[in-house]
Amino acid sequence: GEQDAVVTATGSRTFFGNAAGMINSVESTGRFQQILFKITLGLLAASLVFCVIMFIKLVVTKEDGSPQSGNKYLRAVSVVVVLLVASIPIAMQVVCTSTMAVGARRLAEKKVIIARLSAIEELAGMTILCSDKTGTLTKNKLELRAPRMAPASEMSEEAMYFYSALAANKNMTQNDAIDNCICKKVIELDAPSEAMNNPNVDWLRLAEQSQRWQDMKGFKELNFMPFNPTDKRVEATCLPPSTATGPSGVGQPVFRVTKGAPQVVLRLALDDPNCVYDEEAAAALESKVATDIQELADRGFRCLGVAYKEVTEGTTLDMDELDNNTWNGWRFQGLISLFDPPRDDTKQTIDDAMESGVEVKMITGDQTAIAKETCRELGMGTNILDTHQLHAAGEANRIGLVMNCNGFAEVMPEDKFDIVQAVRSAGHVVGMTGDGVNDAPALKRADIGIAVEGATDAAKAAADIVLTEPGLSVIIDAMQRSRKIFQRMRNYCIYRIACTIELLLFFFVAVMFIDPNNGAFFGAQPSKVCWSENCDASNLQATHDQQQNAHFNVFTLPVIALVVITILNDGTIITIAYDKVIPERRPQKWNLTEVVIVSSSLGLIACIGSIILLIIIMQAAFPHADDNWVGRLFGSHVNSHGHYFVTFGEAQTLLYLKVSLSDFLTVFCARTRYWFFERRPGYALAVAAVFATGASTLFSLFWPFKDHAANPINQMAYMGPLSGSKYGVVITWAFCIVFFVVQDAFKVATYYVLALMAPEDEKRIADRKFQAAMGQGVAGMEREGRFLHGGSF
Repeated sequence: GEQDAVVTATGSRTFFGNAAGMINSVESTGRFQQILFKITLGLLAASLVFCVIMFIKLVVTKEDGSPQSGNKYLRAVSVVVVLLVASIPIAMQVVCTSTMAVGARRLAEKKVIIARLSAIEELAGMTILCSDKTGTLTKNKLELRAPRMAPASEMSEEAMYFYSALAANKNMTQNDAIDNCICKKVIELDAPSEAMNNPNVDWLRLAEQSQRWQDMKGFKELNFMPFNPTDKRVEATCLPPSTATGPSGVGQPVFRVTKGAPQVVLRLALDDPNCVYDEEAAAALESKVATDIQELADRGFRCLGVAYKEVTEGTTLDMDELDNNTWNGWRFQGLISLFDPPRDDTKQTIDDAMESGVEVKMITGDQTAIAKETCRELGMGTNILDTHQLHAAGEANRIGLVMNCNGFAEVMPEDKFDIVQAVRSAGHVVGMTGDGVNDAPALKRADIGIAVEGATDAAKAAADIVLTEPGLSVIIDAMQRSRKIFQRMRNYCIYRIACTIELLLFFFVAVMFIDPNNGAFFGAQPSKVCWSENCDASNLQATHDQQQNAHFNVFTLPVIALVVITILNDGTIITIAYDKVIPERRPQKWNLTEVVIVSSSLGLIACIGSIILLIIIMQAAFPHADDNWVGRLFGSHVNSHGHYFVTFGEAQTLLYLKVSLSDFLTVFCARTRYWFFERRPGYALAVAAVFATGASTLFSLFWPFKDHAANPINQMAYMGPLSGSKYGVVITWAFCIVFFVVQDAFKVATYYVLALMAPEDEKRIADRKFQAAMGQGVAGMEREGRFLHGGSF
């Protein structure tokens, strides 16, 4: 046919156009990207300051005959540029992205698809989850609750279900939701409990095994009146089998059963010309039914009235025209209540969410009474408001209204957008679930937009996370896993900042304050040592003693040594993505002040260790070989008197080994808040640690990267292998382990001091965890970690 229409709006002025406009209005940068930018910018600024100062020092250093003379500007630039590159956390973005990518793959195995990687970090910090009701908190299918029986009803509860099913479409693959749940209830009465607990129950198979369902086939349907909006009820006329007995327990004649709107079915019984109720009984029935209907409505239950009547006794049946028969009056039997019940795991999931510091607010388009009943069953609180109260509050009071209620009912898409915006304005990290096109703006506005199972393409496009399994439990499970991922990234950031601080401070102190030409170290630079690449026999001017004391005028490591440290440690630390962590019990957030303080303490202790080792080793140089015990421990060369000493090149190799080992050992401090043995590392991280430290040790023993400028006369000044040293590598390892323990103890003390400065609630949690760490050992910390971990990071 044809129809005239009036176009009132087009494009952005339409309902869906307005939704698209709200989506486009959302502009935000991921919180994680902001954190990485701040960390990188801070380290870059510190590196630039230290490198500029070192550059000036190198430029003004007095020239001598070493290679650092000549074009000293070029030499100074090469040193500071390499140090600058090594200090900037270039790999931080790669490691953190890889950590989140590994976590995203594991979440995918749990039916959680990550559309935006940084959403993992934000999910770890989620404090409020705005959840839809239907299909997320509830099963999205009707179930029957205990019926309300009418006074003097002739039916039992089971009989009411049975006769209601007779007035239903019994094809369970094609019937509507109400008929489907009534038919399943009849089958359920005969089904074993283990079959009902199976989520993939085969209803057709159970129907074949149900005695009641098979008995129903003996009732011949003579006439069926389907539901229509005028009558608002369904009616079936049935011829029972000869063995059937009616609700009253006597032989059953042809009967009619109807179900539908309770007020309609009640009036059908009371206004029947053959009404079976006297005036008093009718008044009592009407009052009881009205009370029951109101109580069920207040709890958000839908209800259906059920009535039954038979042909009068002794009537000769007219099977062609049933209405010509003489019928008794309708007898009202009671009310069947229907409800979309919470999912079996929802209550436990919400309890777990609340224990984890996440408040769940219900946001639904259903009626307020239904929302309140669902919240009551789930223990979420029943302070449910409608959108009229939201609109009446105004901008000034909206935040307080939203934060003080347990949810909203009868909401429109634009209301969801405003609710999410209000929660974000209160300083919370908010997650929002949705499935329709109309939910897209709210999903986009939320910090974590979650498209639930069965969502439209528009909702999936606007969301950060897409679920492929129904229910809320998958979201909470994803949140717990994201907190693990957050901890791994936080641990890496602490490690990386600490390593940068150690590297920068060590070379800054070595360049600025430690002079190899000092008499306590190597003494004056030998002036006759040939530094040319083409030294031959005619140029051998330096004495043997001068050759053995050849050194540079500042202490630095070769470029290749810094590159090897960076590649080995940053290349293997990516395995922190598989580290073993325990999820915190409270939402996570970046406390950069704490991160910087802890990182600085770790880096400072490691730097102090490196400086102490450098000073000790440089005092075992050639001029002090006759009376130096350090030379006997670290040196591999012997002077003319048979005493061991350490060459400048060996000192560089020993410090290379120290810096490389302490860098990787720092990760075992950074990964825990208490002692490093609080929990074992992940297997991948442990293997990476063995590989990195083992490779560094082998490089120090057999250093294969010979400098092209080295020659037989000046080779003592260039970095070389420690294979000739008896105890050099072993003592360096022992030194690193001792300072690692000191570093770890200093870290525990730092966290404890920070906990004393924290708010009272966090202080109590930290004190209990500290006592667990001190007195219960690893097992105790595992136990405490599961229940007491808290605080902001």
